[in-house]
Amino acid sequence: MVKKKTKNLKPAEMPPKTDAVEDFIRALSDKRVQDLIGDIVAGRLKDCLAEIDCLKRENIENKRQIDVLTKNLSDANSKIDALEAYNRRDNIIISGLPVASFAEIATPTDQSGGGGEEEHAADTERSVLALCQELQVPLSPADISIAHRLKKKPNNPGPAAVIVRFTSRKAREMVYAARYKLKNRHGVPVYINEDLTKPTAELFAKARKLVKDRVIHSAWTSGGVVNIKKTSDPSCRPCRVHSANDLSRI
Repeated sequence: MVKKKTKNLKPAEMPPKTDAVEDFIRALSDKRVQDLIGDIVAGRLKDCLAEIDCLKRENIENKRQIDVLTKNLSDANSKIDALEAYNRRDNIIISGLPVASFAEIATPTDQSGGGGEEEHAADTERSVLALCQELQVPLSPADISIAHRLKKKPNNPGPAAVIVRFTSRKAREMVYAARYKLKNRHGVPVYINEDLTKPTAELFAKARKLVKDRVIHSAWTSGGVVNIKKTSDPSCRPCRVHSANDLSRI
């Protein structure tokens, strides 16, 4: 079957526009048609604007509710942190305290593949009492509710830290107040710190960094609260720090 060749039509030879196209073009040029189309577009635009305005109002209300929920959550977290800090007030953390009896140590393999030290609670308690005796704070076993080793931190060559819970706040304060005597201690360095909540510990770390950078003179904790002293001037009074914003305003 032989296909017929079609000739390319020149512009002058193009077929004329149909009547429907011409009628449509003429209709668009009609003022009445333009007004009708404008009314349709305006009506649709009005509906869209009303819907946008409704969505804006809903967004404002949702934002208000989110702000309320955020504040309630912040208040709840503050209360939980305060309660946790209160429950830790009778505790101290002793870092660097040597293990009492290596003959009674087991070194099981933990999930990370490293070794971990375990010490009998009675031996840990005796080590704590011996340290208190060295600090000239005479305590008896009745003053200690519990003393045990915490989980050893990775890449820490020293012994695992010890958490001690005292039976009275008075005994705990006596030991914590005597921690400054550890500066003159010979042998393995031992440190006594408060049992801080995670937010307070992070805040204290930032304060210590400011001390290291010589932005402030000193930083310490008391009663689970971070305290700082801006200068070494005796007239400079210590102030409490409750958030990172307090440190940024220094």
